[in-house]
Amino acid sequence: MAKSFMKIKKGVSLQSLPTPPIDPVNGDYYYNDSGGLQIYHNNVWRSVGFVAVELDDAATYLASSGQQVLISSTTQSLALDLPAAPIAGDRIRIIDAGAGAGSFNAFPVTIDGNGNTIQGLTDVTISSNGFNVELVYSSLSDWRVF
Repeated sequence: MAKSFMKIKKGVSLQSLPTPPIDPVNGDYYYNDSGGLQIYHNNVWRSVGFVAVELDDAATYLASSGQQVLISSTTQSLALDLPAAPIAGDRIRIIDAGAGAGSFNAFPVTIDGNGNTIQGLTDVTISSNGFNVELVYSSLSDWRVF
């Protein structure tokens, strides 16, 4: 699937771009189908809000900043890898979207820091139904759990 990008300028309607812009300036906003709405600030693209990703019975998944990962497994556990090169302030939400009370008890989710730590640990496993978590990357090579 080809990615689509949109550029938003203050006071101007949206325009679709076939590729990411080459020369963004601070304050530019773009939308793409994998990272959602992003703003260019201090020479870095930052996610604004979340993009929902639904996973049904996937064995592994590499999450991206700005994603809200809805997991509803009925056959197997999931290994979820966090981005290898996150930027301070990056956020990812993980939600047990299993039927009824959830599915994490029967099919746990292991979150791997992918070279970074999660509250000082290399990985964590969620095995409680209905457990939802938001991870925020700090500037100390560590994801913080909220």
